[in-house]
Amino acid sequence: RSEGGAPLDMANGAMGDSLFTEMIEHKGNMHRVLEICKDACDAMYAMQQECASQVLGGTIAAQGNIWIPAPMFGYISTDAGHMAGPRFYEKFDKTYLEQRAENMRDFYYTHI
Repeated sequence: RSEGGAPLDMANGAMGDSLFTEMIEHKGNMHRVLEICKDACDAMYAMQQECASQVLGGTIAAQGNIWIPAPMFGYISTDAGHMAGPRFYEKFDKTYLEQRAENMRDFYYTHI
């Protein structure tokens, strides 16, 4: 099964709802946290890609148990960025998602 995440979602998982206050009060610290989370997401993605079993020429994605054809693999969820709103999405989520996209060849986005 493949799992994926946006750096902001990973930070939200670690920090809980205090993430949203931190984005306002400590912007510089948030960017450092998101750099670390981006690197962690990239490493997690690479490890999962190595471990994923091929099923009938594709992979079963954990999000909804969806079969996706090779070479696609995984997903990125951007829940925290959407909850934070457009201004914070642009500042804290979009930049790091674009950087992740440069490191990932094939992925899909879903929100179920």
